[in-house]
Amino acid sequence: MIHMYEIGVNPELIQRVRKFKESRPKVKGPTNNIGGWRSDNTDIIPKWFEKEYSLIKNLVGRNYRLYNCWFNVNGYGHYNRWHSHGTNDVVAVYYIKVPSKSGNNIVTGK
Repeated sequence: MIHMYEIGVNPELIQRVRKFKESRPKVKGPTNNIGGWRSDNTDIIPKWFEKEYSLIKNLVGRNYRLYNCWFNVNGYGHYNRWHSHGTNDVVAVYYIKVPSKSGNNIVTGK
């Protein structure tokens, strides 16, 4: 089952993600991110993202355990390949900024 929600965006979040990106190298090894930057996996939510994480948890409505999260920054021509999140019950994607004519985001429940 797929649910899509629009929630307000913290205007400071773009700058916080930029600083986060500058403080960490691009992940090495296999990744679904093509051309852009992807952080390493973590099971700890950064302090600066706690408010948004709480909003996501409230939308889910259940007390799920976070197994991992990461951040992507994509520019023109960058994308994430089709991929699966295995046996996870819940997958959340939080878009901070999406320019017009950015392409398609396809999410399936398969």
